Amino acid sequence: MSAPPTRSPLRIPSWAGDLVGALVVVVTTLVPGPGMGLGAPHPGGPRGPLIEGIPLIVLLGAILLIPLRRRFSILTLSAALGLFCAMIALHAPATGVGIVAVLAAYNVGSGTDRRTTLAVGGAATTLVVALSVTVAEFGVIDPSIFQIAAGIAVASALGDSSRSHREFVAAATERAERAEQTREAEVHRRVAEERLRIAQDLHDTVAHQISVISLNAGVASSSLESAPERARASLGTIRTSARLVLTEIGTLLQYLRADSASPGAGDADSDASAAPQRGIGDLDELYTSFAAAGLRVSATTTGDLDRIAPTTGTVAYRIVQEGLTNALKHGAGGEADLSITAADTTLSISMTNPVSDRSPNQRDPHRGGLGLTGIRERVAAVGGSVEITSLGDSFTLAATLPRGTEPHDSYESGRP
Repeated sequence: MSAPPTRSPLRIPSWAGDLVGALVVVVTTLVPGPGMGLGAPHPGGPRGPLIEGIPLIVLLGAILLIPLRRRFSILTLSAALGLFCAMIALHAPATGVGIVAVLAAYNVGSGTDRRTTLAVGGAATTLVVALSVTVAEFGVIDPSIFQIAAGIAVASALGDSSRSHREFVAAATERAERAEQTREAEVHRRVAEERLRIAQDLHDTVAHQISVISLNAGVASSSLESAPERARASLGTIRTSARLVLTEIGTLLQYLRADSASPGAGDADSDASAAPQRGIGDLDELYTSFAAAGLRVSATTTGDLDRIAPTTGTVAYRIVQEGLTNALKHGAGGEADLSITAADTTLSISMTNPVSDRSPNQRDPHRGGLGLTGIRERVAAVGGSVEITSLGDSFTLAATLPRGTEPHDSYESGRP
């Protein structure tokens, strides 16, 4: 069941606020109290028709200023103060015109920075206070003028508070949007890294066995009649490799399902620990599998391999696996020379095998180079370097990795 649509908050149109302000100004001016209306007699004597009509014109001018206060707040406040002074000078009710100045003072605080608000609002308040003292008769200050001064000060403060609140909300919204964008970018990055890692694992763990199956299938098909025992051995290797492929694919699928079942636990450390990889301790088993597939591996180890960082051990295993797979698939002599040297801070791997375009072990018309690309990516990820050279009838894969100090005891056989 879909959630009910949310209703946007009711917003009063600006013209309605201007109309209310104009009505307040008119009512305040026309009904100011006994003896204070527009038609009240001037305390200094009767006025002429022109003098009697000026306050009404001033009042209309003040009302026309109300819609302008949003775009021209400082000019509107200045004009309203001028009209306010005119009403005071004419001894006419000035409270209504003063309300226009109060409204404009709010817009000054709401639409300008704090320094401008303090300067303009303070100057307007000081002017009105000084005016109230100047026009005081017999030492009595008109309280309505003093109220306008206080109103301008309060309105300026309220406008500044409204502006600060809007800025705070805008900043919080921007931070939330940036955080959301960062989170989405991090999710996309993790997905891309996970896809790359899965592609590497599929190539490293599955493609190797598929190559063995393909090579032995060719041997078996060509030896069925001439060398039945050799064909039978190749079929046995195919069966073993197929079983290993199914096991490794099942392990990868279990890992993928485990990740999808717990989307909340997705940091890099938990991801890395959820899929343990082979390492240095599994190289002997790797040599045995290639020997069974028909590749003679001459391996030489120099230095202490007992304390190699797990990540370095995994990368080293994948480098050896990819090099031997290429020697098995594309090599010419069915042999490969491997040298592993562990120094104080680095682990060096060098592998050489003969190649020939005329008599490769396995013809592969589509060589995408994905395995070597994956090796470069893995080596770069741990801060190492790799060099791949092909000179004449010799192919060499050499890599240098940072050794690290973590023991590799956590690596166990039977993992992808």
